[in-house]
Order: sequence, then structure tokens, then C-alpha cells
Amino acid sequence: MLAALLGVAAGPALAEQDITAPRWDLAGLMEAMAKVRAGTARFTETRSLQLLSAPLVTSGVLRFAAPDRLEKQTLLPKLGLLAVTGDQLLVEQQGQPSRTISLRDAPEIAGLVAALRATLVGDRSTLERYFAVTLSGPRTGWQLELTPRDGRMAKLVASIRISGSFDRLQSVVTLEDGGDRSELTIMAEPG
Repeated sequence: MLAALLGVAAGPALAEQDITAPRWDLAGLMEAMAKVRAGTARFTETRSLQLLSAPLVTSGVLRFAAPDRLEKQTLLPKLGLLAVTGDQLLVEQQGQPSRTISLRDAPEIAGLVAALRATLVGDRSTLERYFAVTLSGPRTGWQLELTPRDGRMAKLVASIRISGSFDRLQSVVTLEDGGDRSELTIMAEPG
């Protein structure tokens, strides 16, 4: 009798689940992301700053190659490059000398880089080292909410929200502690 009751109670719930679908939780997202080894996409970034009456808009190309290469090449309104390989951040801006920054010497920047890079490579432990992580939404339209764990980073960034579909990032919204906001919209390269 108990088995029959359990069978009836469990029957509808099991019928609604697709037991062949991969699990969908933070571990499932990280597993899907880890399978993507490289990518290129166009971006538009809109920065809304408290001090300015109009947002700043830039656009260009993002490139990623696992395990640790990430580039943001700005094409408009002027040329620029942010390139991270391993622990080194290269900063190039049109009309200015290039600079290289060690992420070990700049833990606040390292955390911001980790948000994107750890998500792209599916590195949950690094993501959780820097952030409290919450995943919401289905695999077709998920959001990661990242809240900094480190007090120094929290003075710069209140939260980062990364949105995507399956194993593709679609946007990264950064809310700064002072109310400034940046939204990076990511569009897959045609082809």
C-alpha cells in the first residue's frame, strides 16, 4: 500500500521531468561552459556614469581562448585593447603608451577578470572564490548574479550579472558601488 501511494505521488512529478536532459544547475552550466574552448563575438558596451549626462558607448570584438586568454578590442569610438593572458593584463589605448599589469598586484582587477574568464571556462571554484554566485532561469535564458566576497572589490563593484543561453554569454551588467553602470551586450559573429 505504501509503495502504491509513493508511486502515485511520484508518478506525475517524474512524468514532467526529462530524464535524458543534462542537469540544470550551477554545476551543469559550468560543465557546458567548459566545453567551449574558443570564441569570437562582437560587443557594444554602454557605460552610464553619475558624472556624465549621456552614456558612453563603445563597440568592438571580444575573443576568448581557453584556458586563460581573453581580449576586448575596442574599435569605436577609438582603438583600444584589454588583453589578459594568465596573470598579465595588457592595456593599450590609442595615443597612449601600452601598460602591463600583474593581476597578482591588483586583486580588485583580478576579481573582475575572474568573473568573466571563470564563467567562460566553467571554473566554478574560482568564481566562488571571488563571488557569492546565484544562478536563475532556464538553460535557454539563464542569469548568474555575482556579489563580491572581497571588501576591496566590493568598494568598486556592487554586483555583476552575466546572462546567457545554453553555453553562450549574451550580456554582462556591472553595477558599481557608487551607482555607475556598465552593460556589455555580446553578439555572436555571423557565419
